[in-house]
Amino acid sequence: SEESTAVPELQQSSSKQQQAKSRGGTPQSLSQKMSLFLLKFSHESMILFFLGLILIWSSVAGLYSHAHISAEKPTHQHAQEKLVLPFMRHKEWVEQDLLKEAGDEPDFQTEWTLPMGFEGVLERSSDNKEECTDMQPTNFTGFDQRWDIPFGQNDTVASLPSFGIVDQLEKFRYDPHAILAGAELNPDDWQCEVPPETECGETVFTVVFMAYNPDRLAKTFKQIQTMLTDSNWKTIVSEIVIVWNGPRSVDESKDGKTLLQFGETHPLRVVYPLRMGFENDLMNRYHPQVVKVKTKAILYYDDDGPFYSFEAVRGGFELWKRHSDAQVGAMSREITYGSRQIQEHQELLGTSHADDRQFVSHCTNMGDRVDYNYKYFANYDANMVLPSGSMLHSNYLCFLWHPVLEPIRQFVKKHPVHPDDVTVSTIVS
Repeated sequence: SEESTAVPELQQSSSKQQQAKSRGGTPQSLSQKMSLFLLKFSHESMILFFLGLILIWSSVAGLYSHAHISAEKPTHQHAQEKLVLPFMRHKEWVEQDLLKEAGDEPDFQTEWTLPMGFEGVLERSSDNKEECTDMQPTNFTGFDQRWDIPFGQNDTVASLPSFGIVDQLEKFRYDPHAILAGAELNPDDWQCEVPPETECGETVFTVVFMAYNPDRLAKTFKQIQTMLTDSNWKTIVSEIVIVWNGPRSVDESKDGKTLLQFGETHPLRVVYPLRMGFENDLMNRYHPQVVKVKTKAILYYDDDGPFYSFEAVRGGFELWKRHSDAQVGAMSREITYGSRQIQEHQELLGTSHADDRQFVSHCTNMGDRVDYNYKYFANYDANMVLPSGSMLHSNYLCFLWHPVLEPIRQFVKKHPVHPDDVTVSTIVS
């Protein structure tokens, strides 16, 4: 269900226990670190299909390191502050302004600056596209460009073209208003900043819960009470935000009414993206103007957990401080490579780079296939982590909802299992 706050699970048959989840491919990561991969799998398997989104479209996993929205009144006494996204301008744009002031016509084409993370994505994706093409120097068969792939017996879901990210980013460079059409946004407002590698000076974080059903708030409220009243938790939790992603009201249940009363005297806010004009979308918890966090670190939870102990979360927070440009989490997942990719990965292991910084290529013209391995805990071979119980730098919210990635967000909404988990890990990586 799109309203469900649990991590969406991919079903290869009918099982709800199978959860889906570059230089155009998949970087290996520590199980607690950033997840990453843009892998395309075949249409015969729904699992392979979803991973297709990532490789097909971004084919790179490379962010290294809607109109006007009115925010709901917070339940906590502190007012929400307006998010100000980083402002940058391309040097040629400034030069063009100077030329105009001097009365001269510029003789070059102005480009808008891509956020630094997207520059890396574009470079890696373009290089990977060329490498995949070179693998068939005399008999290039083309990349998989299917837009619709059958799912089940009756449904179809939208797919994304291989290396479509290249065209999308180039379009934003030269004609950002085409990407921002109808959004009433200024391209300069979306110059996101990649987080630094470390944030050792941070001492507190924001906890974001996603919920939708007032009848299942008992477990969530108990955890919120603990985090905001326990003397240990209060030293590291700055604020809690509940993203209410359902049509029913919070106060339709006794627990909901109690939760709202509790928020009047504690740093707790409930925000309502559906009332703000958003669709019912699992990605709402990542929108910067929805959550409006004031800390650099965010701890995400589904309304049903699992909720970790203070000691475990504090340890995860310390790990995040030392790897703040990564997605740090506990529930890891692995992607199994195709035969050609396994060989490439083995060759990469002989380099001096850390395994989690490697990107394995994925070429649909070479018949590359990947599979989502849900059968065992990934340990140090993880490619991604699930959102619940994971930590993320708030700078990534700008990237996750950047207008240039709208096709990916539309894919998540249209897909039967709404795979926001794979999407977030992909974009972050």
